[in-house]
Amino acid sequence: MKLEDLGLKVKKMGERKFKRRSLIPVGTPVLDTGKASVRNREYKWDLIKKDEQLQQIRLRKLEKIVKKQVDEKAKKEVDERTRKIYMVWRKVDWVMKALIEPEAYQFLEMIRKTEPAVYREMFKLLVDKPTIGAIDSIMDRIRRYGIKDGQKMTKITIMKYYRNVKGIDPKIMVDRGGIRKAVFSK
Repeated sequence: MKLEDLGLKVKKMGERKFKRRSLIPVGTPVLDTGKASVRNREYKWDLIKKDEQLQQIRLRKLEKIVKKQVDEKAKKEVDERTRKIYMVWRKVDWVMKALIEPEAYQFLEMIRKTEPAVYREMFKLLVDKPTIGAIDSIMDRIRRYGIKDGQKMTKITIMKYYRNVKGIDPKIMVDRGGIRKAVFSK
């Protein structure tokens, strides 16, 4: 197919060996499009603008998809972390029930419901971070060897922790003739 068949005029270069300031060899056809080149430029600008708009739309859609995926991933991570924490606290509760006498455990639960801040401080004293990290091995030992009644924490021990957290000093009270008097205090 020739350029003349497309309706374009072909100009031949002069007899010079190379075109000035260019390395186009002599005899290379040069397109003379006249006014069509201006229209082509305008048409190309329209295409470029439309392409840019399409690109912006694609970017917005891609951003929405990426944001949705990130949100879903974050939600899954939070759900997984929550599930793991729940499982650990169930294990800790099981160990506490095994190590504390039933009456003392009821007292501890009463404190948890009525005074949550005091319960948290008591819990920190009863169960430290290394214990939580080794909860599976503690559960295994309890299952294998069991716990004797003399080894369980009593209500008196839990009450000592309670008084310690509340800042109540131990006192010996004497009742003489209906009058209570502290004989010894720290």
